[in-house]
Amino acid sequence: MTLAGAESQGDSTSESTDALPTRLRLCAGTVLDSRYKVTRSIGGGGMGDVYEAEHLRLGQRVAIKLLRAEHATSTARRRRFEREAQAVARIQNQNVVRVFDFGSAPDGEPFFVMEYLDGRDLRALLRHEGAL
Repeated sequence: MTLAGAESQGDSTSESTDALPTRLRLCAGTVLDSRYKVTRSIGGGGMGDVYEAEHLRLGQRVAIKLLRAEHATSTARRRRFEREAQAVARIQNQNVVRVFDFGSAPDGEPFFVMEYLDGRDLRALLRHEGAL
């Protein structure tokens, strides 16, 4: 599973949750903002972790990027994370993931909600196919 364009600025996704650094992760079943139920971890990168979730009222699969706890205490990093969500939300292009929502987890970590894209991530493709 992948999020094309969702993990910018050096972040990458991985098909295995084992690749995620050790940190407090959202567990399957966690509900954010009374609307999004986390299904599983998709991957992570430099500033955030990405999860598959379901919008409880619409039944729609979404991807949620959550700012890592170690960055959540930095005002500058929180602003950068929010600017990333705002910038991506303004882009209307078939090659850029759509951002739908922005909120805070129960512990205060900010997150944004994106369309869920099904497919392989670049790391998996390179591992399987070799250099492009």
